Amino acid sequence: MYERLAQRLPARGLLVSGEQLAAARWEYHLGDGEPAAVHFADGSCVDARAVHATLNVLSVVPSTATAGLRAGDVEYANAEWHALVLGWLSELGGIVLSPPCAPSLAGPMLSHAEWIAHAARAGLPTPRVRMSASRGVAVDPIDEPLCDAFVAGNEVLAPSRAPRDALVRLSRSAGAPLLHVALDARGRFVSANARPSLRLGGEPLVDLLAAAFAAELP
Repeated sequence: MYERLAQRLPARGLLVSGEQLAAARWEYHLGDGEPAAVHFADGSCVDARAVHATLNVLSVVPSTATAGLRAGDVEYANAEWHALVLGWLSELGGIVLSPPCAPSLAGPMLSHAEWIAHAARAGLPTPRVRMSASRGVAVDPIDEPLCDAFVAGNEVLAPSRAPRDALVRLSRSAGAPLLHVALDARGRFVSANARPSLRLGGEPLVDLLAAAFAAELP
């Protein structure tokens, strides 16, 4: 799916894995105008500030980057490695789908109750929620079947009955420009995921992402 997306972009696309990042040579300087470059083993180089569009699916930093260290140093090294990657991702230019949102490397990490609160503020119908210290969060039963909706930037892929403007507002409110939302049979919010798999939406989602990138690329 990622290869197909790269083929549909109007500019050259590059697929980069976490393992490639772990094996790369980094050149990261703080300050405006300074490079934030990653040099890969094949000789290619990516300067974060020169990138125009990014689909970020890096959820964790590869442990291979700290392999071989003493056990007592691994925790500290992993924290430093995570901070470096988080900082570099934050420097990415142009449109970034699933941007870093500390401490997450890709998209916000919200509880179900937080997602429901964002959905309600965005104008989406939501189930009734009851919260207590003893029982946690209880949500009214959902009405099946569920339907899927996707947001990528200002682009929306959703059933005709879905409130598209409210979906975009939810995406912006949560700081998740790439978003999968599940709605129940009554159109009520069920759940959200800021790092959806492309396989979930298939070719229509690839088309949506390509359209979102095309709208922002120079």
